[in-house]
Amino acid sequence: MKASGSEMGNRLGEEFAPKPQSPRVPLVAHRVGILVLIVLSYIAFLRPTKPDNDPNPFKHLASHCAHTSPITSSTFLERQSALARVLKEEHIGAYIAEPGPSATYFANISLGDWKLSERVFLLVVTPESGVHVLAPKFEQDRARLLSVPSREDVGLILWAEEENPYDVLFRALGLGLGGEDIGVAVDEGLRLFVAEGLKRAGGNGARVDMAPPSVRALREQKGVEEIALMQCANEVTLMAIRAVRERMYIGIRESQVKQLMALALSSAGLKNSFALVQFGENAALPHGSGSDRTLFARDMVLIDTGGSLHDYQSDVTRTFALPDSVIPDDHVRIWETVSKVQAYAFSVAHRGIEARRVDEAARVYMDNEQAGMSKYFSHRLGHGK
Repeated sequence: MKASGSEMGNRLGEEFAPKPQSPRVPLVAHRVGILVLIVLSYIAFLRPTKPDNDPNPFKHLASHCAHTSPITSSTFLERQSALARVLKEEHIGAYIAEPGPSATYFANISLGDWKLSERVFLLVVTPESGVHVLAPKFEQDRARLLSVPSREDVGLILWAEEENPYDVLFRALGLGLGGEDIGVAVDEGLRLFVAEGLKRAGGNGARVDMAPPSVRALREQKGVEEIALMQCANEVTLMAIRAVRERMYIGIRESQVKQLMALALSSAGLKNSFALVQFGENAALPHGSGSDRTLFARDMVLIDTGGSLHDYQSDVTRTFALPDSVIPDDHVRIWETVSKVQAYAFSVAHRGIEARRVDEAARVYMDNEQAGMSKYFSHRLGHGK
C-alpha cells in the first residue's frame, strides 16, 4: 500500500530530525551527501543506458551483407540484349539515358560515377546491342575509366565545348540522316532540357519520345541477384534501426539519433544513406524534417531510413517507444491497430494481385477495427515501408 503524503512527511521528518547527542556539522554533511546522491541518480537516469566508450558500437553489422557482390558483367550483357530485342520489336533506333537508375541497370553508370551537370553525358544503346557514351571532350580520359560492360568496345562519342552535343550524337550514330522515320526512346528520368535538345537535333528524321512501357518493364522484372541484394539491404537496415534503438534514451535529440543511424548504416556497408528521425508530434508528419526536439517519456519515435547496397536501395520505416516510455493509451491503441492491419495486408498479398487491391483490403480491415481511421492514412500501403 502506498503511503500518504503526511505519512511520508512524518517518516522523513523522523529520519532527518536532529538527534540531541549529535553535533550539527555531521548532520549537515549527511544532508549534503544525500543531496549529492539524488543529483547523481538523476544524471544517471538521463544518460544512455549503455556506455558510449565504444567508438563504433555497430561494427557487428558489417558481416550481415559481406557475402553479397555487385551485379555481374554477364547480367549486364543479358540486360543489354533484352533491351536490344525490345528496341527492334518497337522499331526504335536508340535508347538514351543519363546517369541514374536506368543507366546503372543497363550499363553500370550511376550518379556516383558521373554527376549530372550542364555538360551533357549520355548512355546510348542500339538495337544491335551496341553501347555508346556521349561525353565532353575534355573529360574523355575520365569517361574511358568507366567500367561499362559491353560485348563490343564501348563507342565513345566526344563533343567539344564549341559544338552542339546533340548534333554530334545524331551524326555519330547516323540517326535520322537517311531520310527514314526512326524512333529514339529517352529514359523517363531524362532532364527536360536534354530531351528538348535531342528533339531539335533529330529534326524531321527522328522521333524523340519517352521510352515505351515495354522498355520500362525490363527493370520491373527483378532477377535473383537483385532480389538477394534488396533483401539483404533491407534486412541490415532493420538491424541498424534496432541497434540504434538500444542506444537511445529519454532526453536524446533527433539529431543525435540521425548521427547514430548514419554510423550504423555505414558500418553495415550501405552507401548514400538517409535518415528521417521524428519524435512525438513530429512523427505525425510524413517525410518531415523534424525540429531536433528532445525525446520525452510520452513520445513515440519514427525512423525512416535506408542506404544503398551495390546500387540497390533499402527503405525501412519503424515506429516504436523505448522501454522507459510512458505512452498515452490512445496512442498505444492506434499503434496496435496499425500493426494488426499490416499483418492482415501481408496475408492478403499474393503473386498476381494488384497492389491497390491490397491497399483497399487493408483500409476496410482498419475501419472495422476503428471506424473512420483509414481516412487519416494519406500514404498508400507499401509506400517504401
